[in-house]
Amino acid sequence: MVIKKENPKTLKIVSRILLNDGVVILPSDTLYGFSCIQGKAEEILERIKGRGTGKHFLKLSLPEQLDKLTTQKPSEKFLSL
Repeated sequence: MVIKKENPKTLKIVSRILLNDGVVILPSDTLYGFSCIQGKAEEILERIKGRGTGKHFLKLSLPEQLDKLTTQKPSEKFLSL
């Protein structure tokens, strides 16, 4: 499914896909990237990209979600940026 950014329902559609363990492809300034919410969708992303479970993905999160992703704590100075 292709959803044009001009479509006023785009944010709602993409949010629904992500919240239902889906994967979306989003444009950035130079390339397109896959996006999903951590969990079941990661397995789908591994299949799409042909990756084994040993190769990790770049994960972006909110500061309050870091406990779920790592045991290493960033400094307060870093978090305040």
